[in-house]
Amino acid sequence: MSRDGDYKLRTTAAHGSLNCPACGAGIDHQPAATYTADQAAAHFCPPSRNPDRYERLRKAVVEIWQGDSSHVFFCSACGFGFGWPHAGGNESYYGILHEQAGYPANRWEYGWTIREVVARATEGGTLLDIGTGDGAFLQQLPPGWHKAATEGSETNREMLRQKGIECFESLDTAASSHAGQFDVVTMFQVLEHIADFRTVLRGIWTLLRPGGTLVVSVPLASAMRMQEELTGWPDITPNHINKWSPEALETVFASCGFMADAPIEEPPGFRHAMSRVELITRRQAAASPGSLAARAFRLRSRAMRRYVLAGITAVNLLGCIPLWKTLSRGSSFVLVGMKMP
Repeated sequence: MSRDGDYKLRTTAAHGSLNCPACGAGIDHQPAATYTADQAAAHFCPPSRNPDRYERLRKAVVEIWQGDSSHVFFCSACGFGFGWPHAGGNESYYGILHEQAGYPANRWEYGWTIREVVARATEGGTLLDIGTGDGAFLQQLPPGWHKAATEGSETNREMLRQKGIECFESLDTAASSHAGQFDVVTMFQVLEHIADFRTVLRGIWTLLRPGGTLVVSVPLASAMRMQEELTGWPDITPNHINKWSPEALETVFASCGFMADAPIEEPPGFRHAMSRVELITRRQAAASPGSLAARAFRLRSRAMRRYVLAGITAVNLLGCIPLWKTLSRGSSFVLVGMKMP
Protein backbone atom coordinates (compact mmCIF):
# COMPACT_ATOMS: atom_id res chain seq x y z
CA MET A 1 0.00 0.00 0.00
CA SER A 2 1.09 3.54 -0.69
CA ARG A 3 2.66 5.42 2.23
CA ASP A 4 0.69 8.42 0.97
CA GLY A 5 -2.56 6.79 2.00
CA ASP A 6 -4.23 3.95 0.07
CA TYR A 7 -7.44 3.60 2.09
CA LYS A 8 -8.80 0.41 0.57
CA LEU A 9 -10.58 -1.37 3.41
CA ARG A 10 -9.26 -4.74 4.48
CA THR A 11 -10.68 -7.46 6.68
CA THR A 12 -8.76 -9.85 8.88
CA ALA A 13 -9.53 -12.81 11.10
CA ALA A 14 -11.67 -12.10 14.16
CA HIS A 15 -9.62 -10.82 17.10
CA GLY A 16 -10.55 -13.14 19.93
CA SER A 17 -13.43 -12.23 22.21
CA LEU A 18 -14.53 -8.60 21.92
CA ASN A 19 -17.48 -6.82 23.46
CA CYS A 20 -19.03 -3.54 22.39
CA PRO A 21 -17.74 -0.77 24.71
CA ALA A 22 -21.16 0.92 24.55
CA CYS A 23 -23.73 -1.83 25.10
CA GLY A 24 -21.61 -4.86 25.98
CA ALA A 25 -22.84 -7.09 23.15
CA GLY A 26 -20.37 -9.61 21.78
CA ILE A 27 -18.55 -8.81 18.54
CA ASP A 28 -18.32 -12.06 16.60
CA HIS A 29 -17.60 -10.73 13.11
CA GLN A 30 -14.54 -9.52 11.27
CA PRO A 31 -13.57 -5.83 11.34
CA ALA A 32 -15.13 -3.40 8.89
CA ALA A 33 -11.73 -1.84 8.22
CA THR A 34 -8.06 -2.08 9.05
CA TYR A 35 -5.68 0.87 8.88
CA THR A 36 -1.91 1.03 9.15
CA ALA A 37 0.05 3.69 10.99
CA ASP A 38 1.26 4.94 7.59
CA GLN A 39 -2.34 5.47 6.49
CA ALA A 40 -3.37 7.12 9.76
CA ALA A 41 -0.51 9.62 9.48
CA ALA A 42 -0.92 10.27 5.75
CA HIS A 43 -4.64 10.90 6.28
CA PHE A 44 -3.78 14.23 7.92
CA CYS A 45 -0.34 14.89 6.44
CA PRO A 46 0.87 13.00 3.35
CA PRO A 47 4.68 12.60 3.41
CA SER A 48 4.86 14.39 0.07
CA ARG A 49 3.45 17.50 1.75
CA ASN A 50 5.56 17.58 4.93
CA PRO A 51 7.85 14.55 5.49
CA ASP A 52 8.95 15.59 8.99
CA ARG A 53 5.44 16.19 10.31
CA TYR A 54 4.22 12.98 8.68
CA GLU A 55 6.95 10.92 10.35
CA ARG A 56 6.31 12.44 13.78
CA LEU A 57 2.61 11.74 13.37
CA ARG A 58 3.26 8.15 12.29
CA LYS A 59 5.45 7.50 15.34
CA ALA A 60 2.77 8.98 17.62
CA VAL A 61 0.18 6.62 16.10
CA VAL A 62 2.43 3.57 16.60
CA GLU A 63 2.88 4.59 20.25
CA ILE A 64 -0.89 4.83 20.78
CA TRP A 65 -1.62 1.52 19.09
CA GLN A 66 1.46 -0.22 20.48
CA GLY A 67 1.80 -1.59 16.98
CA ASP A 68 1.37 -0.78 13.31
CA SER A 69 -2.33 -1.38 12.71
CA SER A 70 -5.82 -0.66 14.03
CA HIS A 71 -9.12 -2.39 13.29
CA VAL A 72 -12.62 -0.89 13.25
CA PHE A 73 -15.62 -2.89 14.43
CA PHE A 74 -19.33 -2.04 14.42
CA CYS A 75 -21.75 -3.49 16.93
CA SER A 76 -24.74 -5.23 15.35
CA ALA A 77 -26.85 -4.57 18.45
CA CYS A 78 -26.50 -0.80 18.94
CA GLY A 79 -24.61 0.47 15.88
CA PHE A 80 -21.61 1.71 17.86
CA GLY A 81 -18.30 1.68 16.01
CA PHE A 82 -14.93 1.58 17.71
CA GLY A 83 -11.26 1.25 16.95
CA TRP A 84 -9.28 -1.69 18.28
CA PRO A 85 -7.08 -1.30 20.19
CA HIS A 86 -9.59 1.00 21.87
CA ALA A 87 -7.15 3.84 22.58
CA GLY A 88 -7.71 7.47 21.63
CA GLY A 89 -5.18 10.08 20.64
CA ASN A 90 -2.80 11.37 23.32
CA GLU A 91 -1.31 14.81 23.97
CA SER A 92 1.60 14.22 21.60
CA TYR A 93 -0.69 13.11 18.77
CA TYR A 94 -3.08 16.05 19.05
CA GLY A 95 -0.22 18.48 19.49
CA ILE A 96 1.05 17.46 16.05
CA LEU A 97 -2.45 17.63 14.51
CA HIS A 98 -3.05 21.12 15.90
CA GLU A 99 0.09 22.42 14.23
CA GLN A 100 -2.05 22.67 11.10
CA ALA A 101 -5.67 23.10 12.25
CA GLY A 102 -7.27 25.59 14.62
CA TYR A 103 -10.55 25.61 16.52
CA PRO A 104 -13.85 26.12 14.68
CA ALA A 105 -15.38 29.56 15.19
CA ASN A 106 -18.90 28.16 15.12
CA ARG A 107 -20.88 24.93 14.93
CA TRP A 108 -24.56 24.35 14.30
CA GLU A 109 -24.91 22.84 17.78
CA TYR A 110 -23.75 26.07 19.40
CA GLY A 111 -26.80 27.93 18.13
CA TRP A 112 -29.11 24.99 18.80
CA THR A 113 -27.95 24.73 22.41
CA ILE A 114 -28.37 28.44 23.05
CA ARG A 115 -31.89 28.43 21.58
CA GLU A 116 -33.16 25.17 23.05
CA VAL A 117 -31.31 24.91 26.37
CA VAL A 118 -29.70 28.17 27.45
CA ALA A 119 -32.51 30.54 26.42
CA ARG A 120 -35.05 28.61 28.50
CA ALA A 121 -33.27 29.61 31.70
CA THR A 122 -34.33 33.26 31.60
CA GLU A 123 -32.44 34.16 34.77
CA GLY A 124 -29.18 32.60 33.62
CA GLY A 125 -27.18 29.93 35.42
CA THR A 126 -23.83 28.17 35.53
CA LEU A 127 -22.43 26.38 32.47
CA LEU A 128 -19.28 24.29 32.07
CA ASP A 129 -17.96 23.56 28.57
CA ILE A 130 -15.72 20.49 28.29
CA GLY A 131 -12.90 20.79 25.75
CA THR A 132 -13.75 24.41 25.06
CA GLY A 133 -10.82 25.25 22.78
CA ASP A 134 -10.64 29.02 22.46
CA GLY A 135 -14.01 29.58 24.15
CA ALA A 136 -16.00 30.38 20.98
CA PHE A 137 -19.21 28.81 22.31
CA LEU A 138 -18.96 30.34 25.77
CA GLN A 139 -18.51 33.79 24.27
CA GLN A 140 -21.97 33.45 22.71
CA LEU A 141 -23.78 32.93 26.02
CA PRO A 142 -26.21 35.71 26.97
CA PRO A 143 -25.76 37.88 30.10
CA GLY A 144 -26.52 36.19 33.40
CA TRP A 145 -24.53 33.03 32.74
CA HIS A 146 -21.40 32.09 34.68
CA LYS A 147 -18.96 30.62 32.13
CA ALA A 148 -16.55 27.85 33.00
CA ALA A 149 -14.36 25.48 30.99
CA THR A 150 -11.87 22.64 31.23
CA GLU A 151 -8.58 23.19 29.42
CA GLY A 152 -5.32 21.25 29.73
CA SER A 153 -2.98 24.00 28.54
CA GLU A 154 -2.02 26.71 31.04
CA THR A 155 -1.44 29.09 28.13
CA ASN A 156 -4.99 28.51 26.90
CA ARG A 157 -6.38 28.75 30.42
CA GLU A 158 -4.83 32.16 30.85
CA MET A 159 -6.24 33.27 27.49
CA LEU A 160 -9.71 32.07 28.54
CA ARG A 161 -9.49 33.79 31.93
CA GLN A 162 -8.81 37.06 30.13
CA LYS A 163 -12.18 36.53 28.42
CA GLY A 164 -13.91 36.18 31.80
CA ILE A 165 -14.10 32.37 31.74
CA GLU A 166 -13.37 30.32 34.87
CA CYS A 167 -10.94 27.53 33.98
CA PHE A 168 -10.16 24.08 35.37
CA GLU A 169 -7.29 21.87 34.32
CA SER A 170 -9.48 18.76 34.23
CA LEU A 171 -12.83 17.32 35.26
CA ASP A 172 -11.22 16.00 38.43
CA THR A 173 -10.01 19.44 39.51
CA ALA A 174 -13.44 20.90 38.75
CA ALA A 175 -15.21 18.18 40.74
CA SER A 176 -12.96 18.68 43.76
CA SER A 177 -14.37 22.17 44.34
CA HIS A 178 -17.56 22.46 42.25
CA ALA A 179 -19.44 19.17 42.65
CA GLY A 180 -23.16 19.63 42.09
CA GLN A 181 -22.82 23.32 41.17
CA PHE A 182 -23.47 23.45 37.41
CA ASP A 183 -26.85 23.86 35.76
CA VAL A 184 -25.58 22.85 32.30
CA VAL A 185 -22.53 20.97 31.02
CA THR A 186 -21.77 20.98 27.30
CA MET A 187 -19.37 18.78 25.36
CA PHE A 188 -19.18 19.44 21.62
CA GLN A 189 -17.33 17.04 19.31
CA VAL A 190 -15.24 15.56 22.11
CA LEU A 191 -16.67 12.17 23.07
CA GLU A 192 -15.66 10.57 19.77
CA HIS A 193 -12.01 11.07 20.80
CA ILE A 194 -12.16 9.53 24.30
CA ALA A 195 -11.86 5.79 24.92
CA ASP A 196 -12.74 6.01 28.63
CA PHE A 197 -16.01 7.83 27.94
CA ARG A 198 -17.93 6.44 30.92
CA THR A 199 -15.45 7.93 33.37
CA VAL A 200 -15.92 11.32 31.68
CA LEU A 201 -19.73 11.10 31.78
CA ARG A 202 -19.75 10.02 35.42
CA GLY A 203 -17.49 12.97 36.22
CA ILE A 204 -19.99 15.27 34.54
CA TRP A 205 -22.82 13.67 36.56
CA THR A 206 -20.92 14.64 39.71
CA LEU A 207 -20.55 18.26 38.55
CA LEU A 208 -24.22 18.80 37.67
CA ARG A 209 -26.84 19.79 40.19
CA PRO A 210 -29.83 17.39 40.54
CA GLY A 211 -31.93 17.77 37.41
CA GLY A 212 -29.06 19.50 35.60
CA THR A 213 -28.63 19.21 31.83
CA LEU A 214 -25.88 17.58 29.77
CA VAL A 215 -25.59 18.47 26.07
CA VAL A 216 -23.32 16.28 23.90
CA SER A 217 -22.68 16.51 20.18
CA VAL A 218 -20.77 13.86 18.23
CA PRO A 219 -20.33 12.81 14.60
CA LEU A 220 -23.14 10.53 13.40
CA ALA A 221 -21.72 7.08 12.66
CA SER A 222 -24.05 6.35 9.73
CA ALA A 223 -23.22 9.70 8.11
CA MET A 224 -19.49 9.05 8.50
CA ARG A 225 -19.84 5.62 6.89
CA MET A 226 -21.80 7.16 4.03
CA GLN A 227 -19.14 9.82 3.61
CA GLU A 228 -16.39 7.21 3.47
CA GLU A 229 -18.28 5.13 0.93
CA LEU A 230 -18.95 8.07 -1.40
CA THR A 231 -15.70 10.03 -1.05
CA GLY A 232 -13.11 7.46 -0.03
CA TRP A 233 -12.19 9.66 2.95
CA PRO A 234 -12.26 7.53 6.14
CA ASP A 235 -13.27 8.47 9.66
CA ILE A 236 -9.91 7.18 10.78
CA THR A 237 -8.49 6.00 14.10
CA PRO A 238 -6.97 6.97 16.50
CA ASN A 239 -8.52 10.43 15.94
CA HIS A 240 -12.13 9.23 16.13
CA ILE A 241 -11.82 6.16 18.33
CA ASN A 242 -15.61 6.07 18.84
CA LYS A 243 -18.26 6.18 16.11
CA TRP A 244 -21.52 7.01 17.82
CA SER A 245 -25.03 5.99 16.85
CA PRO A 246 -27.91 7.63 18.75
CA GLU A 247 -28.84 4.22 20.18
CA ALA A 248 -25.33 3.64 21.53
CA LEU A 249 -25.08 7.08 23.14
CA GLU A 250 -28.53 6.73 24.72
CA THR A 251 -27.42 3.41 26.22
CA VAL A 252 -24.26 4.94 27.67
CA PHE A 253 -26.17 7.96 29.00
CA ALA A 254 -28.53 5.66 30.90
CA SER A 255 -25.64 3.65 32.36
CA CYS A 256 -24.09 6.88 33.68
CA GLY A 257 -27.23 8.30 35.31
CA PHE A 258 -28.77 10.45 32.57
CA MET A 259 -32.26 10.32 31.08
CA ALA A 260 -31.94 11.22 27.40
CA ASP A 261 -34.28 13.22 25.19
CA ALA A 262 -34.81 12.29 21.55
CA PRO A 263 -31.62 12.80 19.50
CA ILE A 264 -31.43 15.83 17.21
CA GLU A 265 -29.67 15.30 13.88
CA GLU A 266 -27.80 18.14 12.21
CA PRO A 267 -29.91 19.64 9.39
CA PRO A 268 -28.86 18.97 5.78
CA GLY A 269 -27.26 21.77 3.86
CA PHE A 270 -25.18 22.95 0.93
CA ARG A 271 -21.99 23.26 2.98
CA HIS A 272 -22.07 19.55 3.90
CA ALA A 273 -22.13 18.55 0.25
CA MET A 274 -19.33 20.94 -0.68
CA SER A 275 -17.23 19.80 2.27
CA ARG A 276 -17.56 16.19 1.14
CA VAL A 277 -16.66 17.04 -2.44
CA GLU A 278 -13.55 18.77 -1.09
CA LEU A 279 -12.72 15.53 0.74
CA ILE A 280 -12.57 13.78 -2.64
CA THR A 281 -9.85 16.24 -3.64
CA ARG A 282 -7.97 15.62 -0.39
CA ARG A 283 -8.35 11.88 -0.92
CA GLN A 284 -6.81 12.17 -4.37
CA ALA A 285 -3.87 14.09 -2.92
CA ALA A 286 -3.33 11.56 -0.13
CA ALA A 287 -3.61 8.51 -2.38
CA SER A 288 -1.36 9.65 -5.21
CA PRO A 289 1.69 11.89 -4.62
CA GLY A 290 1.96 12.46 -8.37
CA SER A 291 -1.63 13.67 -8.81
CA LEU A 292 -2.53 17.25 -9.64
CA ALA A 293 -4.20 17.55 -6.21
CA ALA A 294 -1.03 16.44 -4.43
CA ARG A 295 1.09 18.87 -6.42
CA ALA A 296 -1.37 21.65 -5.63
CA PHE A 297 -0.98 21.08 -1.90
CA ARG A 298 2.77 21.51 -2.28
CA LEU A 299 2.46 24.97 -3.85
CA ARG A 300 4.07 27.59 -1.61
CA SER A 301 1.73 30.36 -2.68
CA ARG A 302 -1.44 30.06 -0.61
CA ALA A 303 -3.47 31.99 -3.16
CA MET A 304 -2.29 29.80 -6.03
CA ARG A 305 -2.85 26.65 -3.96
CA ARG A 306 -6.45 27.64 -3.24
CA TYR A 307 -7.07 28.54 -6.88
CA VAL A 308 -5.81 25.19 -8.20
CA LEU A 309 -7.59 23.15 -5.52
CA ALA A 310 -10.84 25.02 -6.21
CA GLY A 311 -10.55 24.06 -9.87
CA ILE A 312 -9.97 20.39 -9.06
CA THR A 313 -12.90 20.40 -6.64
CA ALA A 314 -15.13 21.99 -9.27
CA VAL A 315 -14.36 19.10 -11.62
CA ASN A 316 -15.11 16.58 -8.87
CA LEU A 317 -18.35 18.42 -8.15
CA LEU A 318 -19.70 17.68 -11.61
CA GLY A 319 -19.50 13.96 -10.97
CA CYS A 320 -21.29 14.31 -7.62
CA ILE A 321 -24.42 16.12 -8.81
CA PRO A 322 -26.55 12.91 -8.90
CA LEU A 323 -25.57 12.27 -5.25
CA TRP A 324 -26.21 15.82 -4.06
CA LYS A 325 -29.11 15.02 -1.71
CA THR A 326 -27.15 12.26 0.04
CA LEU A 327 -23.98 14.36 0.24
CA SER A 328 -25.98 17.21 1.81
CA ARG A 329 -26.92 15.15 4.86
CA GLY A 330 -25.84 16.50 8.26
CA SER A 331 -22.80 14.84 9.79
CA SER A 332 -23.50 14.98 13.54
CA PHE A 333 -26.20 14.81 16.20
CA VAL A 334 -26.97 16.22 19.63
CA LEU A 335 -28.14 14.23 22.63
CA VAL A 336 -29.45 16.01 25.74
CA GLY A 337 -29.62 14.23 29.07
CA MET A 338 -30.98 15.17 32.49
CA LYS A 339 -29.11 14.12 35.62
CA MET A 340 -31.07 11.50 37.51
CA PRO A 341 -30.72 10.86 41.26
